[in-house]
Amino acid sequence: MRAHEIINESITFSVGKLREENGQKHFSDPWQKKVTKPCWVCDGTGIQKPWPGDEKQYKCEYCHGNKEIEEWESTAPELNVSNTNAFEILKMLGLTPDEQDYAGIIPKEKLPEVMRNLIKLKNGDISQHIEEPGLEKREMKVRKDDETGVTHIEPQGPKMFNGGRTPQQVSRYLDNLIRMIKFAQQNDATIGWG
Repeated sequence: MRAHEIINESITFSVGKLREENGQKHFSDPWQKKVTKPCWVCDGTGIQKPWPGDEKQYKCEYCHGNKEIEEWESTAPELNVSNTNAFEILKMLGLTPDEQDYAGIIPKEKLPEVMRNLIKLKNGDISQHIEEPGLEKREMKVRKDDETGVTHIEPQGPKMFNGGRTPQQVSRYLDNLIRMIKFAQQNDATIGWG
């Protein structure tokens, strides 16, 4: 399986339409359709790649040896980023802190204002959205070994690496978001994320 199918620590910004069903509004992508593609696990051979030291051939577990799989694809633009970058993008879009969440929708009526924010940012100073990469500091904890009486100072929690954001990355995000809003406005749609 692909890593993004196992661990999904990201947010996707996409174009869609709101539809009402049973009194509730739902965001969906009407440009999405199922397509048949060569299996990416076995490269369309139907045979799973062998583990090191195992020369026996096995039928691909993902496509069941069929060599092809069905996947959903959309012709609408989208942008998938890490959670950290997604929250920075929400700031770029000009959304207020109470509008910034792991999922949401920008109302169609607000798209012109959001587009103005993005164009102004694209032609202005993006430095507030750039971040240097680095390790996030971890708190240290003191632990005393009851048997030996020795005190140990250890980092608490996992080591977290922050990939940062380059000026080129921010510019690419802005270009993608502008393209998405243009597509949404031309197709009487809106932007959502989740």
